[in-house]
Amino acid sequence: MYKLTRTTLAIIGFQSFLIPNLANSTPIPDTPPQWYQGNQDYILSNPISACQSFNDNVALINAHIAANYPSGSAQMYEQLCTSFRVNEIQVEDSVDYITWVAAYPDYSIIDSVDMARTIDILVFSGTGKTNYMMIINGGADLVEQDILEPGWDSWTGIDMAPFHYQRDHWFGNNWHGTNQKSYISGEIALNNAKEDADDFFQGQSPTEEEYNTKVLEFLSDECTNLGNSNCIPGGGSGNSGYLIYEESYPGDTYEDKYVNVATSQGMSFNIGGSFEADETGSLTAGMSVDIGYETSTSQSQDLAMFFVSNFAGQNDVSSVKEYQVSANAVLAVEDSNVISYKDDEWNYRVDNADEAYGSNTWRKHDLESIDVWTENVNNSNCTDEPIVIAHTLNLARSTIDIDNGSIDSDDTQTVNYRFDYGTLINMVCETDSENQTVKAVALGNLYN
Repeated sequence: MYKLTRTTLAIIGFQSFLIPNLANSTPIPDTPPQWYQGNQDYILSNPISACQSFNDNVALINAHIAANYPSGSAQMYEQLCTSFRVNEIQVEDSVDYITWVAAYPDYSIIDSVDMARTIDILVFSGTGKTNYMMIINGGADLVEQDILEPGWDSWTGIDMAPFHYQRDHWFGNNWHGTNQKSYISGEIALNNAKEDADDFFQGQSPTEEEYNTKVLEFLSDECTNLGNSNCIPGGGSGNSGYLIYEESYPGDTYEDKYVNVATSQGMSFNIGGSFEADETGSLTAGMSVDIGYETSTSQSQDLAMFFVSNFAGQNDVSSVKEYQVSANAVLAVEDSNVISYKDDEWNYRVDNADEAYGSNTWRKHDLESIDVWTENVNNSNCTDEPIVIAHTLNLARSTIDIDNGSIDSDDTQTVNYRFDYGTLINMVCETDSENQTVKAVALGNLYN
């Protein structure tokens, strides 16, 4: 059985229309404008409230139609938006990284890191268009640091600090090399990944969690690299023009700019349509929904020490967000003489690391991420299929070597841990009262 979460999803189907200008009127007479327009700002840890705001307004519209128009009048489906969480509880992991100590290659340093994340999916199904939104909230924290001498004598419980050996430009215990990968996939690539997992576990008896994780690993490797046309929902390469990668956060930052940190995700909506009644007085028009996204941010004062590169994947299937330490910024810190060292036998442990580099560079790593896809559907390209929306985190701890003004990858040491999480949603194609296509979340449990 292939089941990535235990969430039960409701079927979605609703009628849709063109958005009108609501400045002087509303689509249905004697109804207030606030039913049709709104902005929902919410903290990233609770995106479910966005769906609730949508669906509450739709319920008000439907109640008015039921009370004031004959039976049989068109109504909007009240669960316009479906939200669910990849795991019912916060995802938590703890890992230990063993790297060598800058300037002391015979010594090892153990960084103990705790991570906590929530991963939420919002699905908006409308006539001719389905929006998929993945919101990740959380971060990683360095919580303990130990040093191992030759012979494995241990220094435990020491004050946490990065090593910085200025003479040779070694800078250790940072998040350089971390990346996040977000992707969407249809059924073709999913089936390929399951076949690869079956081959991998041939003759073994993996647990459900082990099997699902391996499926996601194979799927991520295909969908976040070149040659990923099998990942396109709706049948692969023949449907490539209908999938659009709309939004991504965090975006690119550069070495001469501050890094932006999300404070909230705003979502605006307009519900509209033109009112029509037949000879019996029944309402024959339905409603359309226009969705907008906006991220509120604040600037991190971590100088340009730690920056982000955001790469869109082939066929709009994926994005990769890479986090890097800036060699130019490290050299600038060295030249500024701002670094002070701890008074201990190691000599090169930085006492004022937050001041010198910023906490996000070495101690606290913001892992918030937002991705939005739009799939345009019609009666010829819509396909009943399972859709996977998933995320791969490669969390790294590095000791970087800077030569000639840039990071020498050959002499840089990176220890990486990989984490794969995803949700599989069974989608079905329906038609509304105007015989237009809607791709909606199916009734029942997630795909088996």
